[in-house]
Amino acid sequence: MGGYDGAEVCDLCGLFILSKLNDLKLNMNIGGYKDDFLGVSRSSARQIEMMKKKIAKVFRDHGLEITCDANKKIVQFLDVELNLWTGSFKPYLKEGDTPLYVNSGSNHPPLILKNIPASINRRLSALSSSEEMFNSVSPIYQTALKNAGYSYQLIYDPPPPPNTKGVEKRKRKRKILWWNPPFSLDVKTRVGDKFFNLISKHFPKENPLSKIFNRNTIKMSYRTTPNIKKVISAHNKKILKTADTKLPCNCQKSKVCPFNRNGDCRLDCLVYQATVIPDDKTLPSETYIGMAKDFKERFRNHGTSFRNRDYETDSELSKYIWTLNDRNTKYKINWKVIDRAPIYSPATRVCGLCTLEKFYILFRPDLGSLNKHHEVYKGCKHKKFLLLDKT
Repeated sequence: MGGYDGAEVCDLCGLFILSKLNDLKLNMNIGGYKDDFLGVSRSSARQIEMMKKKIAKVFRDHGLEITCDANKKIVQFLDVELNLWTGSFKPYLKEGDTPLYVNSGSNHPPLILKNIPASINRRLSALSSSEEMFNSVSPIYQTALKNAGYSYQLIYDPPPPPNTKGVEKRKRKRKILWWNPPFSLDVKTRVGDKFFNLISKHFPKENPLSKIFNRNTIKMSYRTTPNIKKVISAHNKKILKTADTKLPCNCQKSKVCPFNRNGDCRLDCLVYQATVIPDDKTLPSETYIGMAKDFKERFRNHGTSFRNRDYETDSELSKYIWTLNDRNTKYKINWKVIDRAPIYSPATRVCGLCTLEKFYILFRPDLGSLNKHHEVYKGCKHKKFLLLDKT
């Protein structure tokens, strides 16, 4: 739950279970969405009870638990209530739940606020089998919209029937680059116009890159900024985390601690700086910026690349060390913690650690004289550990 590909894993498990249920040759049509399953059968009540036991056994045989109800004529599946008695369906809302929508005066893009009521109307219409079903559930949603400051009137508008006359032509998809600037009502500048004017100015038709960067391949969509609650929560989390007691150094006494046994070696998710000081005074000291989820592991890998020429190109730091080795120049390396940040989160899809390292490489070149600008184009190394397939 909450993993990067948790939904994909859930779908795979559901498809596997459905294949096993299909092997039972039950007189029942069964479908599933994520962890919810629904079956329909015209068999007798006793036969359906027998099917229920077989279905539950398939789940138990694979180490899964299931709550199964049988012989029901009215069932709530996801956000729809299905009625076999009348052959109707309507939107379903759990008892005690009250819809809550973004206020019409909030700091959101106007297009988003405009489409909220319309999208609610489309959803309710699509989940209602008739206008009567629509009117039976729409008052609670209408009240929620009114409380949020919208004057929109919900009206039953069923979606058009699907096109069954012919196959639609396949549409060629363009590769689109999206730019998502933050939105604020306080900004009066027409940011989009200025941005696309710059695209046209710096990538004219005669420019070889105009095929990639032009008004047809670049689109803009505003993103909302964090609210006060989120800002305060993030601040408190950061303060509480930095207030944690630092663990003591546990490096072996026979080995040198890179941080002089002050405990920084046991920190995780950090951006560090390595300063190489050659014994040859004619050579300047060089600095390197790096990041590590587990610094001790990264430090061991650095040591391997310094000793084994097969790993010379592992980093810009190891390349410089080998240039000193080729000149028989001894050196000393001082290590220092620059900053810390969280690693990749499946919820935000942002890796703070990789972003922070790239920030220092681009905007603080004085801290990393050995670093190259091409390093900022590397992808996140931490995302793959949250994937189902690590390759």
